Amino acid sequence: STVEEVKKYWPIRVHPDGRPRGSRAWVDDHMLKGVTENINFNIQINPDGTTPYYNNSVFELTFDVRELDTFYVKTMAPLEGVQGRAVLTRTAFDVFVNDGTVMGMPVGGSVAHMTDIHIRGGAQGEFDVEVEGDVGQILTLVDTKPVFISDKIGIDLERLSGSARVEANLKLPLIKKPAKEAVLYDITAYIKSGGVAQLLGGEGLRDADLKLNVNGDELTTSGF
Repeated sequence: STVEEVKKYWPIRVHPDGRPRGSRAWVDDHMLKGVTENINFNIQINPDGTTPYYNNSVFELTFDVRELDTFYVKTMAPLEGVQGRAVLTRTAFDVFVNDGTVMGMPVGGSVAHMTDIHIRGGAQGEFDVEVEGDVGQILTLVDTKPVFISDKIGIDLERLSGSARVEANLKLPLIKKPAKEAVLYDITAYIKSGGVAQLLGGEGLRDADLKLNVNGDELTTSGF
């Protein structure tokens, strides 16, 4: 099956003009292509009115994905060749990434968690992305809206060297054009053997192990 085919099982919520909203709209806008397998649609209500699913949902739709190309945030490069699992309930939609790449760098362990998808205009997305690779390449990934990390650190990213493991958390409302102040992010980079060429007019920084954290309020660096 394809992503398009799995939508046939998807309870549709729409705006007054008929456009999909919430997580369904997110899938339409962000999931480019992919193969779905092991699709299961379950309904269970216990005698006491409870269910075994997230937030007491009366149903749960699960499916595996492979060869999936998808955006987490449209302003950033897409994840490609994703293998993982997705879970949809009445109030939430989750995507768990077991394997895949972004700009050729591995992103296994990343998670997308969308909540309040049953509330018109109230759906929220939280995206945890884990990526490893060249520090300059990774930071280029987040040198777009809403982060613009080169502006934060004040250094041309081409002057950076070393390898890094980055943990990024982004939270934003699932609407077409969220306000800048509604997009929250917290990004931590663990840099090994890092360097900055031509630092302060001198030779630069070499072989440094650094922890760099940036969010909407500040940027901090320290050794680790």
